[in-house]
Amino acid sequence: MGKILQLLILLTMLFSVARCCYADSELIKTYSEKGLVIHEEYRDGDRLTTGTEGFSSHDITYDENNRRVSERYYGVNGEPALYWRNYTGIDREFDENGNSIRETYYDLSGKIGPHRRGYVILEKEYNDKKQVILERYYDADSQPMEISGMFQKQIAYDEQGNVSVEIALDENGERILVPDGWNEHRMVYNDRKQVISDRYCGIDGEPVLFQGKYAGMDKAYDESGNVNCEIVYGKDGKRTLMPDGWFEHHMVVDESNRRVSERYYGVNGEPALYWRNYTGIDREFDENGNSIRETYYDLSGKVGPHRRGYVILEKEYNDKKQVILERYYDADSRPMEISGMFQKQMAYDEQGNVSVEIALDENGERILVPDGWNEHRMVYNDRKQVISDRYCGTDGEPVLFQGKYAGMDKAYDESGNVNCEIVYGKDGNRTLMPDGWCEHHMVVDESNRRVSERYYGINGEPALYWRNYTGIDREFDENGNSIRETYYDLSGKVGPHRRGYVILEKEYNDKKQVILERYYDADSRPMEISGMFQKQMAYDEQGNVSVEIALDKNGERILVPDGWNEHRMQYEADQQVVSEQYFGLEGEPVLVREQYSRLDQDYDENGKVIRQSYFDTDGEPVINGWHQTLIRQYDEDGRVIRESYYGPDGMAMGNWNGYAAIERRYDESGLVIEETYYDTSGNRFNNKQGYATVLNQYDENGLVISRRYFDKKGQAASVNGTFLVTYAYDENGNVISESYFDENGSRTAGSIGYAAKHTLHDENGNIITESYYDTNGQPVETADGYASIFSVFDENNRCLSREYRDTSGNPAIHQRLKYAKVLYEYDEKGNRISETYLNEYLNPTAPQRWEAEYAAVRWEYDEFDRIISEKYFDINGNLSVVALKGYAGYQNEYSEDGTVVLTIYMDGYWKTRMTSNRMPYSMVRKTYDKTGTLLLREDYLDFNGNPVPVKMGIYGKIYAYDSLGRVIREGTIDAYGNLYNRKEKNMYAVTEYTYDAYGKRTSETFTAAEYDWNSGYAEGKMVG
Repeated sequence: MGKILQLLILLTMLFSVARCCYADSELIKTYSEKGLVIHEEYRDGDRLTTGTEGFSSHDITYDENNRRVSERYYGVNGEPALYWRNYTGIDREFDENGNSIRETYYDLSGKIGPHRRGYVILEKEYNDKKQVILERYYDADSQPMEISGMFQKQIAYDEQGNVSVEIALDENGERILVPDGWNEHRMVYNDRKQVISDRYCGIDGEPVLFQGKYAGMDKAYDESGNVNCEIVYGKDGKRTLMPDGWFEHHMVVDESNRRVSERYYGVNGEPALYWRNYTGIDREFDENGNSIRETYYDLSGKVGPHRRGYVILEKEYNDKKQVILERYYDADSRPMEISGMFQKQMAYDEQGNVSVEIALDENGERILVPDGWNEHRMVYNDRKQVISDRYCGTDGEPVLFQGKYAGMDKAYDESGNVNCEIVYGKDGNRTLMPDGWCEHHMVVDESNRRVSERYYGINGEPALYWRNYTGIDREFDENGNSIRETYYDLSGKVGPHRRGYVILEKEYNDKKQVILERYYDADSRPMEISGMFQKQMAYDEQGNVSVEIALDKNGERILVPDGWNEHRMQYEADQQVVSEQYFGLEGEPVLVREQYSRLDQDYDENGKVIRQSYFDTDGEPVINGWHQTLIRQYDEDGRVIRESYYGPDGMAMGNWNGYAAIERRYDESGLVIEETYYDTSGNRFNNKQGYATVLNQYDENGLVISRRYFDKKGQAASVNGTFLVTYAYDENGNVISESYFDENGSRTAGSIGYAAKHTLHDENGNIITESYYDTNGQPVETADGYASIFSVFDENNRCLSREYRDTSGNPAIHQRLKYAKVLYEYDEKGNRISETYLNEYLNPTAPQRWEAEYAAVRWEYDEFDRIISEKYFDINGNLSVVALKGYAGYQNEYSEDGTVVLTIYMDGYWKTRMTSNRMPYSMVRKTYDKTGTLLLREDYLDFNGNPVPVKMGIYGKIYAYDSLGRVIREGTIDAYGNLYNRKEKNMYAVTEYTYDAYGKRTSETFTAAEYDWNSGYAEGKMVG
């Protein structure tokens, strides 16, 4: 036997070649004289092929101790090839014990380059059992490099030789936390060398969360060695929930190592939703190992829907194991619609990316989904990122996705973040999104946060996003919260958000909820938004905003113009507001401008508001200005088909327009095609405009092209003398014409004096011309004496001029305004600084109106954009005393907090304080509340600043307001601020005002000076 073995070895060395078969290829090995493999290659006959490890040929070099010191891998054409996708070559250095202590790797270029794990050079230290106890990582220049958050890794072993501890170290060998959150990873094994316990620790050995998820995991295995149970633990060592929703994960694996069943459980063993999708899944596989049928389970532990909606998903594959068809079924295996389709067909590009998605019905026929498309085509770059989306109809024609765009192109930064989006219309040309932009640019920081965004129009000009802003820059805190946002306007410069502020600062609580907002202008000065400079917020347990508090610039509580300081909200479990109420500075209930303190709401099963009821500060039903209770009804598509209004007594009541109910009908696109009004008895009702029903027609873009009116008897009704109005639009959806017709369909001028109005818009939607025409299509003058209006706007959409013209196109005097043209100027902040009036010859004119007889007016502003002067000029450009006013202008001086303003009236030389017979005072001192919005007191002063009486012998006025900012008391005062009877027949000092539910002033009561101003109690005689 020994002789035979020696003979075989001799034959091997003589021929130096051995063959092994692998499927269609065979691995041919070449040996050295020592019997060591020095070359191997895969062949199919005379042709080189690629083996499963990724190479065609493999060269090996040995040292004198028969150790592999060098290896290289090559492709079929001799090019470097990746071995198991790791590296194309490796050089090794050994210590005296034969341990590989330094390994250098090579990349596809054949040069020194990274191993798939990231390092280029790996150094290792060993213990006396030849176990690696330390790894160090280096780059191509032999500089320490970070791999998975560590520069070195220390390793310890259990008695069975399993790695039981891994410790992350920095370049100096000090302990360090890796990005996954741990420093030390501890493992326990069973007797089959399977990890049954993982625990993660910090630098001091304390439990920490792995990837923010869990501090420990226990595992169990089936007889085949597959993990069939995972249980996770928190830092306290107790069971915990994973971020994806489970605590315990059970699996069943078949003989082919495929997961045929999975179940997820919570801390107490109850079914738990995996990523809110499902609690369990069962899979069936075909002979190729493809999952062809998946059945999902819900929280009851029974068959139930996946979050996408289907219960059962069937899949078909191509020979590349790519899914080419999905079918969706309910729990009874009946076809069901998901996102508008019952089946989805897919195709792939050469790189394996899904390049086409086609929506199919239950019979496999093409179908349009609610988003408007049948076929979705995608193009990718070499990084497998979608760079182009196109949407097509059932015949392959371009269609709009969600009514917005037919195509979108995308670009990415080096980190893979989208940094540019461009949208296209059905014609393949650039188009505008409904929110106003064609091109969207983004800058993303290293933490994948958008630090800057800009929006552009079709021609690359700045465009308003939802009419709010053209750009935003963000600053973030260490927790990733956006703490400062700066907005940009149409000029591309820092400018206001639509809400009014330019800069928004935010503070957060530890739940990442905004608890404070501060508002600033372009110069970082505090500014007032909706009556507040800051807004404080609190949240309920579900994370809903439950309290809003209005603050001034110093953080003190303040009343907003709507009359409240604190707004409180209550929610249902599904985050719907069921009650909201308003409170004053002392926490007392107050009425807001619409005359209610509390609003309650009820919802239907679809989350639609079906009832709104209003209450006063005492919780009693109250009319909010229109009604006490509003009830809505919806159709099956969630559209309002009826609104009804009720009073505090529960009886039907008419709103401000007189009707008690309105009904709507819709077309198949969801557009309102009919509205009908009803009175309190449920009969058709003619509203204040004179009609009971209006019928609308629309074009293919959903724009109204006609509106026809009918009365309560169903007969044609007239609105301003017209029975039918038709509309036409430009390509941007702007109305360019309105035409008016009588009941016979003939053009009519009605009571408005013209039969048609044509408008022309600039690219930003500003109306630059308005022209009026008679029934014959000829230019006609309106009641104000002009036939057309021409306006000019600047790049910031500010009107620079407005000119009125006659039927011949010549400048014409506006009969009410008394000028033919007005010119406007602005400062760099957008404040209007001048108006100049021109006559029909386009020369300066001083319009003879009751409030003005000057040719121009100019304003100056301080750094806070407050008016500090207003000046009037004659037709020659000289300062001029306006007779009807009695002065040539005025200047304002402000107190430091802005609550006191001194208005000084000036003469024509702007040197002397002006006093006229019409206005015997030279100055007015005005005192405001701390918001700077409500005038509390006026004092009239003479040339030297001393109190002076004016008409009726009074020296000033004082005012009081309700919570809505409406004047409820006005008093006249003497030189010392005391109430003072006017020198009139009734001799009253105080006027009291009341208002109805609609905010209309209903009464005035006059009272003599014996009056308690604060309480409103009059001791004197009521005189009117």
